[in-house]
Amino acid sequence: MKYTLTIFTLLIFVLVGCNNFTYHGELATIDSLIAHQDKRALTILDSLSKNQRNFTKKDYLLYRFLLADAHNQFFISMKADTFMTDVADYYDTPHLRNTFPCIS
Repeated sequence: MKYTLTIFTLLIFVLVGCNNFTYHGELATIDSLIAHQDKRALTILDSLSKNQRNFTKKDYLLYRFLLADAHNQFFISMKADTFMTDVADYYDTPHLRNTFPCIS
């Protein structure tokens, strides 16, 4: 019985430790909705806002970029745009530098 409990506990730790859940699929859906000018993108972004602390760095910066993109697409003013510096730094590659000309 003790042996079975140890194996079961170890299995639980392995399964929890290997959980690599990201929000990338949902963020890709939001990107597609924004491209098609569908305001449901804003609703989904708002629903994801409470999960921001669970995001990976990549997902968090993509979320912030999509949030800014959605606000821009639907002509909604943003309270702050200072986070875009972090987004630009993260995605700072030669082919993306032209995307943010005011920062580079």
